Amino acid sequence: MTRGGAVGDAEVEAALADGFEAFRRRVRDRLLAEHRAAVFVNRCPRCQRMVRTPLARQCFWRGFDWYCADAEPLYNTSDSNETGDSFRCS
Repeated sequence: MTRGGAVGDAEVEAALADGFEAFRRRVRDRLLAEHRAAVFVNRCPRCQRMVRTPLARQCFWRGFDWYCADAEPLYNTSDSNETGDSFRCS
């Protein structure tokens, strides 16, 4: 193996034995298991998909936005809402 300059390192070879993507999934799972409280995943309050950045206030997938910092969720969040708003700014 020559990727990343770790040639002949048995520990590295064993970690990557199942392939690089499998290694990345194992690292992700371990980090989430060990540091769950420190990991913030910013999600759209409407569809629960991940948005592009931790500070994003607009859903890439559906275009929904929630720009008020102190927005209060409304309980009627159906897709038929004409304005697309499901949060009310105080």
